Amino acid sequence: MMQKTLLTFCFLILSFVAFSQANKDLERKYESGKQLLKQEKYDLAREIFSSLSKQTADNPYIAYSHYYQAYALFKTAKYDAARLQLIQLLEKYPSFSDAESANYLLANIAFEKGNEDAALGYLEKCKSKQIREDVQNLKSHYLAQEQELNTLKNLQKKYPEDEVIAGVLIDKLLASARDEDASLAKQLDTKFKLGRIKAMEELKKISKKAEYNIAVLFPFQPEGMEAGKPRNNQFVLDMYEGIRIAADELTTQGTKVNVFAYDIANDGNKMLETVNLPEFAGMDILIGPLYGATNKVAVAFANQKSVGLINPISNNGQLIENNPSAYLLKPSLETQVQKAAEYALNTFAPKSVMILFGPTPKDSSLAVTYRKQILDKGGKVNAIKKITQVNVGDIAQAITETQETSLGHVFITTDNQNIVVNFTNALEQRSSKVPVVTLSNWLELKLISFDQFERRNIHFIYPEYIDYGSETVKSFRKNYVSKKSIIPSIYSYQGYDMMLFFGRLLGEHGTFFHQALHQQAPQKGVILPGYNYTGANDNQYVPLVKFQNAQLVLINPIAE
Repeated sequence: MMQKTLLTFCFLILSFVAFSQANKDLERKYESGKQLLKQEKYDLAREIFSSLSKQTADNPYIAYSHYYQAYALFKTAKYDAARLQLIQLLEKYPSFSDAESANYLLANIAFEKGNEDAALGYLEKCKSKQIREDVQNLKSHYLAQEQELNTLKNLQKKYPEDEVIAGVLIDKLLASARDEDASLAKQLDTKFKLGRIKAMEELKKISKKAEYNIAVLFPFQPEGMEAGKPRNNQFVLDMYEGIRIAADELTTQGTKVNVFAYDIANDGNKMLETVNLPEFAGMDILIGPLYGATNKVAVAFANQKSVGLINPISNNGQLIENNPSAYLLKPSLETQVQKAAEYALNTFAPKSVMILFGPTPKDSSLAVTYRKQILDKGGKVNAIKKITQVNVGDIAQAITETQETSLGHVFITTDNQNIVVNFTNALEQRSSKVPVVTLSNWLELKLISFDQFERRNIHFIYPEYIDYGSETVKSFRKNYVSKKSIIPSIYSYQGYDMMLFFGRLLGEHGTFFHQALHQQAPQKGVILPGYNYTGANDNQYVPLVKFQNAQLVLINPIAE
């Protein structure tokens, strides 16, 4: 969402409003509501602005209270209610001095709902210089996510003088293999004098190299490690070995890859020294670092040099936020639950869900994300509840009572073993068949059998899934053991597959691989289930698994 820009813009405009005759109590209430918005306490803010919007006598804040109430609704994904509030505001107060802010927010809502045409219509009403840059950024952000080429073509026909639409369309057209698309891209590029085609051709020429350099930025020597004690960094050594094996394979296949190892822990100064080394300017992809302080330095370098940076272990979407050169090998947690929700809506009937969340902030955050995705995609949320050891039996009873009528599936997010065990046992006692979707950490719990998971129709979001029975995995394992005399860990497999995937991107597209990565179709990995970076910098392919005949099976494989 383009919500950060929106909030900044609104406060810049609306904070200058002064009402010399305002009632002091109303003023204090109004300012406290704005402060709550800044603190992201949207429900509390909405209550304050709702009460202010109903106090009409000598209330100079009433119109703005309607606006801020809509904004709070928007921030909690209540898009329909926010839209209605804004429409009522503009109808009731046609001379509202900040109508542009309302139309901008209406456009943001329309984009979130997937209605680009309506969004562009609202943005046509935002013409002042103060908001122009925000309007352009909003359009660019959302339209770049549109995957249907014909949709963008139709929008360009309707808004033939819109440079942002033309620019986004050109980028999409250049990835097409059709001659007519290349011709249209050239026409638009010439009309708007964007120079994108020439720039892209030049970048492609200089980005192809005879060999590519990969910097692996791992904590190879953990600080404070004592002799004779078990290594706590074995996972990075395993991943590094997988990377090296893949690099050797790539070289034999015609893409020469050199791997350089740098010992980087959580020291920002050490990372800064490393990126300033003369040799580091020749790196084409960075793998790592793995910690926050060093990641900030590495991301700044990657963005400045347009060098790809891959975090191979994290699912934290904040690491790639506003960082166009940074990628997550795995789906972010938000992407995981979004894609699981889409699968559930397309698979289970009816299109309704009961959402349950555990005691942690992460649990409730994922529940809210799942709810939003279900509603955005046209599904129904029957209930969203906090699950505890006390109410688990009542919840299981409610599930079984409604399973044959109005409940399509259950989504539950918690790794509290007591809650999970009690919940599963309660479903078992009631012979529930309602599909359950949850995270893969349940598979690590010792008190529940895989047979129970199968009987209760439980589906797992499992980004780390590997089919250890496949011939490819068996072959890699045999090769790895022969070279290293140890059995590969999951990190060995991940390092190997990651290096093959991004190494082949380099071989095909050169260092200017970012656009191709964003526009290519989902691809199966050699060992890992797959990759999909369409319009995103975290992996959009989310493996889902369940037990069938006592075997863990991938239920949403990428099509051949």
